[in-house]
Amino acid sequence: MIEYFIKNLIFIALTALDVFAFKLIIYKTKFKKPYDGSAILRYPLPYRLAPLTSLAYFVVVTAAILLFGDIKSDYLYLIAAGVVVLASLTFTVFWSIWKVEFDATGFTYTSYFGKKYNYAFSELEVKRDVAQFGWSFFKQEEEVFRLHGFIQNGDKLVMAYEKNREVDNIT
Repeated sequence: MIEYFIKNLIFIALTALDVFAFKLIIYKTKFKKPYDGSAILRYPLPYRLAPLTSLAYFVVVTAAILLFGDIKSDYLYLIAAGVVVLASLTFTVFWSIWKVEFDATGFTYTSYFGKKYNYAFSELEVKRDVAQFGWSFFKQEEEVFRLHGFIQNGDKLVMAYEKNREVDNIT
């Protein structure tokens, strides 16, 4: 009975360590770079790298089972770790494959599935979403894109929109 208690305690400790490493990478990372004039927006690198900690978590759980346990009796730990790594790697893929390219007149949003949508600033309205910490772009009262506030240099897209709208109002 004490053996199962120790196994569960180790599994919970490894899970807590994975969550801690995930949060540490996101909040304390040094991968932040200043705006370099690039007109391409993506999720920040920490958001794309942090879910990979679950891969290390899966490897450690698997190694612990192979070295100290018995696969026949400890397969549930392996399944739980597998579910965590699968969900985490799904987030990594989805956070990595979309992008927004913009210039002075509009932007092109490439979705998770590779489909491109072109929008001109003149046909869009932007509303600041304080509750969601970001901006929502609307075309004919339909939300076409949501820009989260933590997207590095995302404010540059909003500034380009506002500058374009000012030029349209002047002419």
